[in-house]
Amino acid sequence: MANIVCISMTTWNGDYMKTIVHMMGRLAHQNKILFVDYGFTWKDLIWTICGKSKAPIRKMLGIDPRLVKVTYQGNELQHLTLPPLLPINWIPNRHIHDFLSKLQMRVAAYFIRSAMRVSNIVSPTVINAFNPVYGIGLRGQLNEKATIYYCYDEISSACWCKQHGGRLEVQFLKKVDLVVATSSALQKSKSRHHSNVKLIENGVDFPFFHTSYPRQKRKPRPLIGYIGSVDSRLDYQLLDDVITQNEHCDFAIVGRLVSKEASQMAQYPNVNLTGPVDVSTLPEWLGRMDCAIIPFKCDEFNRNIYPLKINEYFAAGLPVVSTAFANLSPFEKLIYVADTATDFTKAIRHAYRSDSTHMEQQRIAFARKNDWALRVNILQGLIHE
Repeated sequence: MANIVCISMTTWNGDYMKTIVHMMGRLAHQNKILFVDYGFTWKDLIWTICGKSKAPIRKMLGIDPRLVKVTYQGNELQHLTLPPLLPINWIPNRHIHDFLSKLQMRVAAYFIRSAMRVSNIVSPTVINAFNPVYGIGLRGQLNEKATIYYCYDEISSACWCKQHGGRLEVQFLKKVDLVVATSSALQKSKSRHHSNVKLIENGVDFPFFHTSYPRQKRKPRPLIGYIGSVDSRLDYQLLDDVITQNEHCDFAIVGRLVSKEASQMAQYPNVNLTGPVDVSTLPEWLGRMDCAIIPFKCDEFNRNIYPLKINEYFAAGLPVVSTAFANLSPFEKLIYVADTATDFTKAIRHAYRSDSTHMEQQRIAFARKNDWALRVNILQGLIHE
């Protein structure tokens, strides 16, 4: 059993699936874990009061306990909500930004150490999940015996943190003991700054998503679906053209609406733009679909993604049409790749018209081999090393 403190860039709760939650939740079966939630700021607090966000105000202010037990598939771990910090990512001057960050991390370290004492966690392995700003500030303050950087996106291309994220990640990479990358592209790029970068690709909660199989069939109108955040990763021009060219199909765009461009799809009568849904309903949505799509832009940010969605779609037996946004060679015999609206439309029609039980079973078998349990076993071994 290992003592683990996870410093996360994402929240534990939410309306979409998160790789680090899957990892930590499953690791909690054999390890003692403290999950430090996303660091909410005073801006998050104000926006929540105004109804524009959903920050846990009572926990942030200490009205409710900041440290609570949470469960994942029967595994218990400790969950810490930090007090609100100043939003400083917008500050252009790196010296001012780094000075304020250093002060704030002293505050964060105090609360994390207090939570470690209550949780009886000593000399932990720190797993920093895509949060190099916190990583640098907390380095050496938690009496950690090792630090692992868990990298699942290209931070230098992320519009929300690229101002300081890229340079701070390079600094942080020089201080950690191990880097875990979730795609081959990320492994290659991080290897320029660290000699020990391991590849652990994203997995799938296979039993959960496979509950949607067998799917509904012989509907009057085919249903084409996308599940995930509706954000800047999507190629909205491509989506608009594909929707227009397939008036005989219905489209379900299922997920939280992050990008302003997303609302333009609501103009089409054959599009159901659901917004955020309860995660437990995702298999039901997949079970109604005839074909799933991944209409991502082909840009630097998306190039570094391991396509988590493909395995989720495959677990339901669904045919998948995608743009060539990343390295899709592991899936090349099981998916359709198209980059123009015309080719995308042809691929969609061919996918649902020619699908067979044999192809469904091939996709399901592929997804089964990529269950999160197998990924967690690899990370567990690295932690013990």
